[in-house]
Amino acid sequence: MLSDFPIETLVHVISFLPYKDIIEVMLLNKQFNEKLCKDQYLWKMLLHRDAMVIADDYAFSDTCQLFFDVYKKRYLLLRKLDNYLDELSVEHLSAEIIEVDGGHPFYDDLFTKDSRAIQLLELLLGRLERYERDSKYTMLTRAFYSSYVKAHLLHVDLSYRLGIYFSKNCHELMSGALMIAEWVAAAYNEVIPSTSIRQEIERVVCDAKRLMLHNDTVETKLRHINKAFFEVNNFGRVPNEDYYNVSNSRVDRVLMVKRGIPLTLCVIYHEIARQCGLQLLPINFPRHFLLGYRDPDNGDRMGFIDVFDGGKLLSRSQCLELCPVSQIPDSDEYFQVATPKQVLARMVHNIVNAHQNYSLEDIHHQIYFYRLMYYIKPSDLHCVQTAAQIARNIGIKPDFVSEYLMDLSEGEQEQYYHLLEKVVSRNRRLFRPKKGHPSQVKYHLGYVKVHLKYRYYCVIYGWDTDCALGRDWEIQMGIDSLEFGAKQPYYHVLVEDGTMRYAAQENLLDVSATQVNHKIIGKFFESFDGNRYIPNKALRCIYPED
Repeated sequence: MLSDFPIETLVHVISFLPYKDIIEVMLLNKQFNEKLCKDQYLWKMLLHRDAMVIADDYAFSDTCQLFFDVYKKRYLLLRKLDNYLDELSVEHLSAEIIEVDGGHPFYDDLFTKDSRAIQLLELLLGRLERYERDSKYTMLTRAFYSSYVKAHLLHVDLSYRLGIYFSKNCHELMSGALMIAEWVAAAYNEVIPSTSIRQEIERVVCDAKRLMLHNDTVETKLRHINKAFFEVNNFGRVPNEDYYNVSNSRVDRVLMVKRGIPLTLCVIYHEIARQCGLQLLPINFPRHFLLGYRDPDNGDRMGFIDVFDGGKLLSRSQCLELCPVSQIPDSDEYFQVATPKQVLARMVHNIVNAHQNYSLEDIHHQIYFYRLMYYIKPSDLHCVQTAAQIARNIGIKPDFVSEYLMDLSEGEQEQYYHLLEKVVSRNRRLFRPKKGHPSQVKYHLGYVKVHLKYRYYCVIYGWDTDCALGRDWEIQMGIDSLEFGAKQPYYHVLVEDGTMRYAAQENLLDVSATQVNHKIIGKFFESFDGNRYIPNKALRCIYPED
């Protein structure tokens, strides 16, 4: 009987079993079940073994809760995450743009009843990063969708944190700007080096404080900050040819390269001045962001700082000369102090404008950033309208455009959804299920080939019995010069250079098994077995007999 074995021996043996098998063992004997449930050492060890430990766990005492309950809750959550990733594969096989939103039941259990803070976010991100990191041969599909789910989780968390930031009504800009940078970084699947950022700011603050004396005037202190910021640490304006690069609107990047546009330079300068004891004012001046200060030594006169021009101290009339072409009138409207929300909205507006090239990748990122603008400024109907039009044109349904759709008439809504469905249907037609595997189709899915003429390596992810791209494409590509022309099988292939191409059967040659590095290979394949890529569930639905 199991109960006859020393508990220490059983725990040691059981610790090597998967969770499902451990539960099976526990169901064999009631007394044994109770012993294992209460064995803190076992479940603590399993939490470490299965990478389910988070930072907060180190604050637990062994008696404050059952680690069995902790393990069970996290195991079930990660199972739901895995199922969700697998479902995304089936839903998005035909989509050009992957749009993940919060409408899936997976998200229902992530929040407490009275908060939009994600529970166990660290655990979820750790599992997603593990898929991305360990996906050389297996878990390719989960790794592919992990980056999208991770970005969405981070964006949900950031929207919650931004809400708290705005509710405090504080005048500190840097933490808000860093959350904007985190949002952009998540969209690009990057991580912000928060420690390096703090160190860089502290370095400039220390350099400025070393120059200051207790009885210095405000303008003298500003000149000391200028010296530390521009001369000692070499911050400055970004070159004109690189002005509209999205990196220039990220304070983390500007702190690293020390070049920026007026707004980001002002935010960093504002933080350095704050830590040096000066409260500067953000001024939403047209086309050229400025900082303001009040000088008690001159009757509390308002002065301005052009951080983009070496921290030059300006009068009101000199500020107006910054935009001679626009001929801005001397109006208080242009010198109003901006709220943190207005500063961040202007920053996000710059980020959106930096993604106007309309490549698929730029469009994808635009949707991310329009969602951010919506969180910061939900009253900006033009922003939501633009996002809705972009979403309709690429066949996705972002959750935040619902406000715009509700304002449309019934006829306009019907037309919107009709056009949206046309795009979705067009994408679906690209992947109609195939019956059988015709004998003339020589190659199968997942095999790596080399192109006869261009010598590129590629992996097959689809086929047609003859050319399906139309006569115009055939003429453009010179298909008639091939021995079998358009009347031969054609293959959809992922190429090692990151492109997707359509190749004739006579142009593909066998090659020894090798891997092809392509950023969307996980969209179609779940693993590489050393000989071929194994189609995932979604691709098997299209080619069930291949």
